Amino acid sequence: GRGVLGRGMSAATFAPPLPAAGGGLVSERTAFVPKLEQSRDELRTTDYLRMDKDNGRELWRVSLRLGALSDIDYGEFVYEFKKAVEPVMAAYRYRHQVLETLDRIHAADGSNASSVYILGTDPKKYEVTADSTKPSSETVADSAAAPAADAEKQDIDQTKIFAQTLNDLLVNRGFRRGSSFKTRIDWHDPELYPMKDGLATSDGWAAKLAQFDCVVIADHHADYNLDFIKQHAKQVIDASDHQFNPRAAGARTAAELMDAGDPHSQVSVIYTGVVPVVYKAQRTLLNSLVNSIGLAFVMIACVMMVLLRDWGRPLGFGNTINFTGGFVSMLPNVFPVILIFGAMGHLRILVDIGSMMTASVAMGVAVDDTIHFLNWFRTGLSQGMTRHQAILLGYRRCATAMTQTTIIGGLGLFVFALSTFTPTQRFGVLMLTLLVAALIGDLIMLPALLAGPLGRFFEVAKKTESAVPPAATSSESTEPIPARAETPHSTSRPASDIPAVLRHDKGHRRVP
Repeated sequence: GRGVLGRGMSAATFAPPLPAAGGGLVSERTAFVPKLEQSRDELRTTDYLRMDKDNGRELWRVSLRLGALSDIDYGEFVYEFKKAVEPVMAAYRYRHQVLETLDRIHAADGSNASSVYILGTDPKKYEVTADSTKPSSETVADSAAAPAADAEKQDIDQTKIFAQTLNDLLVNRGFRRGSSFKTRIDWHDPELYPMKDGLATSDGWAAKLAQFDCVVIADHHADYNLDFIKQHAKQVIDASDHQFNPRAAGARTAAELMDAGDPHSQVSVIYTGVVPVVYKAQRTLLNSLVNSIGLAFVMIACVMMVLLRDWGRPLGFGNTINFTGGFVSMLPNVFPVILIFGAMGHLRILVDIGSMMTASVAMGVAVDDTIHFLNWFRTGLSQGMTRHQAILLGYRRCATAMTQTTIIGGLGLFVFALSTFTPTQRFGVLMLTLLVAALIGDLIMLPALLAGPLGRFFEVAKKTESAVPPAATSSESTEPIPARAETPHSTSRPASDIPAVLRHDKGHRRVP
């Protein structure tokens, strides 16, 4: 009823309409079974019925259509889908347990009458009247129903699904409401019929419980005294665990219970198809995304620690790695990932397969630009510049190249945004966005860090005079500049074009 799934198809699609539960004589369903048996081979050719060669189980296929381009969270869909299906399987399981319990009673006393009393809910309160969309019980409906605008946000009522399914299954076995029937079923809902003070342990309630061969507790309620019920009922079956929570620890589906050898699990469901596969692929990629980003961060940080040591000084205990500088240099590298994916989380934009692959690529591009900028920054410091002058040197040397590579690479990857496949579209858009964010981190955030107090962790020792070539240290040139011989094919060179060596004192730069 949420407009998520289309109409389903199964073997029942090709079969005549099944008689309604309790809507006609039992002979109607009895006559329907041979017709299905006659069409068994035909059903197997439709790919909606298969036989398991290992254990002989029947595999009935039920196909549901889900829009591939719909904005659906596959993980949440599978979670909600199991919450709607597993209560049906629980009803089959407890129907089998109830019938098995009644068979033991009949074998002991030789009677053929059966009566079942189900406590905690009543399918009647979920019935819809002909002139209203509200259940027959106005009090329960008004307290449980949410506004129509929030219909999609309502959680699945597993107790309702369980009660309606169990009622249909028992009705199909001949159980009817009312004390006049030999096979009798009755329900008690404390919300429809509240128990007054003392009634939960009264003699009348004890006599009521003793009338039935089997009492099923579908839902625990504060009005019930469980010890009193177990004391006065002939047989008690606790079915309150019919509610299934896929995210709870220890929660097991009907298929898992059947594989574990549960004697009452005769029907189970295997969730397969494209949607579960896509969901598992997304979860695997998401886990890989987190692990790869964490591992890439650690490895790149270790490389940066070694790279940012002072290579102008001898290797020693205090100059093996630059621990602090390596971690500080990672801030601009993780900046685009934190900024873009954080914004996606804030705006509740889903992360799909195409989005997951972009984070590591963006970190790799940001690291490359960071290394280039830091290299020129440290080169400037080694030449005696101040930190601000070294930052300007880095801008002059590599800012243009970083901008050009970002534009070329970003626009090249942005071509994927023209694809009709949604994950590919998001990959192209996110790559351009992440590359721009990486450029901002390297040209704005990184220089700001270097100019601030953290910039001292990147300082290196200045080059000494011995590192300068001897020809460049002479204050005056003692050898005359040789004159160029003029030939018919050469032209004289102006004196201003002849290179000269200017005075190079400590603290001054050598310029042509």
